[in-house]
Amino acid sequence: SRRRHTRYWRDWSSDVCSSDLLGLMIAADAGYDPRQSITLWQRMGGQGGAPPEFLSTHPSDETRVKRLTKLMPQAMKAYEAAQAAGRK
Repeated sequence: SRRRHTRYWRDWSSDVCSSDLLGLMIAADAGYDPRQSITLWQRMGGQGGAPPEFLSTHPSDETRVKRLTKLMPQAMKAYEAAQAAGRK
């Protein structure tokens, strides 16, 4: 049913969002500039060919950029701490 599919998509979307956050924070803690993640997804979005978000099992590139932008203050703190510690 449509309701079951919508619930599955929300669960999957939540998992992807968690993975994006984890990846962003691991990279920042390793000394990689987290702002580059936004550039990456903007470039991915410029490639075209992606299905509409409601037909996909993953968030759109635009949605990922919005989420990453919201997470950026937290990631920048980790990045700055990594830089101060001499990582990367």
